[in-house]
Amino acid sequence: MNLNYYLLKVNGYSYIRLRYFYDGKRIDLTPPDVSVIEDHWDKENKENPIRKTDKDYLKKNRKLREHKERFEDVIKILKFRNIEPTKDNILFFIKTQENEHLPEIKINYPLIEILEKWRDQITNNIAGKSLSYRKTVKSVTGFYIKFFQSEFGFKYKNFDDINRTFFDDYFNYCVKELKYTNDTIKKHIYTFKTFLRWSLDEKYHNTNVTNYVPKMRKELNENVYLNEDEVLAIWNFKDCEYTNPEHKKYTTEYIVNVRDKISGKRGGIREKLITNWELTRDMFIFSCTTGLRYSDVVKVTVADYDFYQQSLQIIPQKTNKGGIVVRIPMSDESDNILKIIWEKYSSGKSSTSYLFPKTKFDNDYPNQKLNKILKDMCKTPILSKQLNRTFIKNYVKGEEVVTDISGRKYLYEEISFHSGRRTFATRAMKITNNPEQVKKITGHLSDRIFNRYVGANKEDVKKIKNMWDESKLKVKEEEVKKTDEDKTIELLNIRRSNGEITNQQFLTIVTQLLKKRKPKNEKSKKKSIPKKKL
Repeated sequence: MNLNYYLLKVNGYSYIRLRYFYDGKRIDLTPPDVSVIEDHWDKENKENPIRKTDKDYLKKNRKLREHKERFEDVIKILKFRNIEPTKDNILFFIKTQENEHLPEIKINYPLIEILEKWRDQITNNIAGKSLSYRKTVKSVTGFYIKFFQSEFGFKYKNFDDINRTFFDDYFNYCVKELKYTNDTIKKHIYTFKTFLRWSLDEKYHNTNVTNYVPKMRKELNENVYLNEDEVLAIWNFKDCEYTNPEHKKYTTEYIVNVRDKISGKRGGIREKLITNWELTRDMFIFSCTTGLRYSDVVKVTVADYDFYQQSLQIIPQKTNKGGIVVRIPMSDESDNILKIIWEKYSSGKSSTSYLFPKTKFDNDYPNQKLNKILKDMCKTPILSKQLNRTFIKNYVKGEEVVTDISGRKYLYEEISFHSGRRTFATRAMKITNNPEQVKKITGHLSDRIFNRYVGANKEDVKKIKNMWDESKLKVKEEEVKKTDEDKTIELLNIRRSNGEITNQQFLTIVTQLLKKRKPKNEKSKKKSIPKKKL
């Protein structure tokens, strides 16, 4: 419904008319007695068309708004009663009211009918909403309709019936009848809140019922993060790179990383291409080495690097209301993974350019698409063997913790872009054992007021800065000490627990120690075998 005022000029006089279109026909309605000269009329301002130059502009604009809202209500009532909102029907409806003036109109719309109307509007809007969102709306709407017809929700027939117990009743319905987990129920509730906001905007009700949301226990799953060996495995997956002919086994979608101008008489533009798998790998590893969320990674610009402090300075998108600047140290070592990625994507770009390339429509690469490519990459034969660590998934249904009966899940099945942020935080905690410093770098807002005043620990910053040097992650021969083997293994185990060396490093060094010990043991065990007499 789209009602707008316009100024009609006849024989030198100006008249205000309220116009809307129905079934392809234009309908003009006469508003209350409000006069205005042409110079005081602003046709671009739909809400307050009378300019401030009119001495009574506030009173007149308020009167026009009220009149417009009441006509909108009349049209909605006629549509709800399956009566065409023609000009004659609108005027007849107004005249049949008890008072001469149009009264306040209120109708208690049925929830199911308006919910179905919203569902149809969303699912039929192919251009405006994604396919996954339209499927979600269609599915969740079906569950709510069943809820309204069940013993849990039969009492909720109209918008006025929604109160603080509404979401509690739906929560109990999902847990007891549908056996759903808390995460699934949250998705249903947030979808219904979207419907409530839409119906409020459409004036089907005038109550802010979106605050009535129950508190639910969070899932108790193991955090999906990568250890050092797993990060290196993905980083060393070179088959996805554009310069490697093997990339055609996985993808043929290419992205322009940077365009260089070619000097000389011929001139022109030279494009540096990468594959979409290569971009996904680098953006994910960038998240692992910085702790940034997806929403921050796609917004990083070349100017965010501070050469004097050797750090990235980012204002997190999610928490930028807090005004917190996150400073992420970057090592100057040539084998530092973060530095390698930074130089690869910043080279040839201006300071105002985004670090990572955009789509051909100049949009951010969708998180869903990056997650799909990341999972496909990790499921390849090369990586799946190295990312086969398993863990158990737990679910929360109401207050009950339930273990997934399907068994343990593999890392390559559950990995997502956000695993990079968890990876950074986990390794940083192992290296520094300083939660305050890690929060300061990751930008977490827990105890944020206190953390703003925590001084930077230079030793911890140095450890974090260098923790992604490949030389720190790979096994070195000098790690094998020439001391007693048992004491060495004990010390190595402590270092592994503290995160100073990886599991692979520990096993490699212990294997070398045991190999050195084996000849001595075998030699000591040899006994002389007496010759048999003939």
